[in-house]
Amino acid sequence: MGLTNRAIRNVWRKKARTLLVVIALGISVAAIISVYTGVEATTENTQEMIEGYEQYLVETGELNEYQEKMIQVSSFAGFGGGRMPGMGGYMVQQLNITSDVIENISSIEYVEVVIPLIESPVGEIDYEAMREQMQNLSGSGGFNHGEGGFQEMQDMRLSLYDYIIMGVPTTSSLDETYLLLPENIIDGRKITESDQSMVMIMEDLTLSEGFFEGAQVGDTITVEEYEFTIAGIYSGDINRNYVYMDISDAQKVLDLDEGQAFTLNVYVDDKSAVELVVYDISEMYPDYMTTAYTDIYSLFSDRMESERETEIAGLQNEKSRIENQGYTIIIALIIAVALIVLFLMMYTVKERTKEIGLMKAIGFTGKSVMSQFIFEGTVIGILGGIVGIILGFIIGPTISRVLLPNSEVLATSTPSFSLILLALCLTAILGAVGTIYPAWQASRKSPMEAMRDE
Repeated sequence: MGLTNRAIRNVWRKKARTLLVVIALGISVAAIISVYTGVEATTENTQEMIEGYEQYLVETGELNEYQEKMIQVSSFAGFGGGRMPGMGGYMVQQLNITSDVIENISSIEYVEVVIPLIESPVGEIDYEAMREQMQNLSGSGGFNHGEGGFQEMQDMRLSLYDYIIMGVPTTSSLDETYLLLPENIIDGRKITESDQSMVMIMEDLTLSEGFFEGAQVGDTITVEEYEFTIAGIYSGDINRNYVYMDISDAQKVLDLDEGQAFTLNVYVDDKSAVELVVYDISEMYPDYMTTAYTDIYSLFSDRMESERETEIAGLQNEKSRIENQGYTIIIALIIAVALIVLFLMMYTVKERTKEIGLMKAIGFTGKSVMSQFIFEGTVIGILGGIVGIILGFIIGPTISRVLLPNSEVLATSTPSFSLILLALCLTAILGAVGTIYPAWQASRKSPMEAMRDE
């Protein structure tokens, strides 16, 4: 009878014990596969997030370089839109910017591009709500400074209207450079220069309390008696009530002449020329509000870069922590597998002492006895590996969530073919290695000593 046949026969002589050991090995192997798969998936996911943040830093840096060179020219100080609400009623804006103004500012030295914008609220002001909000803010000490205060003002401003029309040039090249349209599209797409009567709306406007409740991409909505098709829906913390459309459509809706605008974003070709261009525009059009954003965006850029770098460092630390935790668990499980095989085979050697003596008596050498037991351990390891692979597919995500609870990607992670092959080879090797010492003990027994053993 060959070595393989004897090994397989001996492995199954104690079926219940062998089955329990194989299941224990299988669970350990399944845990190794699951944890390794989870670590790899988490690492890849985290690395993608890090690369995304790094790309965002690059893109934001490029955008802020443009924003630091931006000058805003408004036809009404303090508001970039058509009608400015006051405590007593509407203050009607008189100084609409015409195409001649745009052309004249474009001709100023150092001016790179002039982008006209239209921002105008739609709906009647709820004066009672506005007074209440102002009283609440006054009672609590007024607006906060910084980002929180800005959000308070934004929330109050947006709550006064049904929504706000935002007309921008939809030329793709301008949008790619200056981000004129929202980036965080959750459904549909951006509007382009080839679109006619199409809009992008904020997700909040489609919700139960939104002005366009239940509206979806492709639906038709009415904006100031004009019909528009929804091209995209976006989300975000600012511009929550905005309806974006091409500036020509905004001019039509608001009954403006072609070329008219309420605000101009003027970009110069060198940041050092901003003050000079501001002076020239102020001299040319003293009735307009001309504001440079160099310092504001420079501070904003530094803050955003610092925040993103902190987030990247946090992600890298979390990735390292999960990797260390995962690989520590894997090493412990590998040791556990080896020990399970070791103790099983030590018990098996002791149980089969007389059989070993008989084998020696009929001519088996110490080397052949040792090979017999090592091969049996290898067979048990392979069986445990097969069971572990099956369990890895069935309950792998559950094991991963228990051992590595801080990742959302583990539920969908599946072991790769190379990992399965590696696990099978690993269990075979551990089965053999775990048997070496018991097999060596068996090979050293003399026939007489073994036969006398009780």
